[in-house]
Amino acid sequence: MENIILLGAGGHAHSVVDTIEQGCKYNIVGFLDTEEMQGKYYRDYPVLDTDEAIKRYYITFFPINMPSPSTAFFETTAVLSIIFGTV
Repeated sequence: MENIILLGAGGHAHSVVDTIEQGCKYNIVGFLDTEEMQGKYYRDYPVLDTDEAIKRYYITFFPINMPSPSTAFFETTAVLSIIFGTV
């Protein structure tokens, strides 16, 4: 199984976690989310860091319910050549 970190621990994360847990392809390590969520858990998975930490983690991220991501977010992901996947 490949370890992954999910971006965003919002309401849609519940469905994404269910889908990932039903498969055998990925092991959820935790989430990146807002500063307010750091140190908390969502469905037994830790919120490891903020979105700003994206530079220190894996190459493939699974965006969860991002209605209006910032320009800075997309600029960062473009520079790092991050691949956005689906589950």
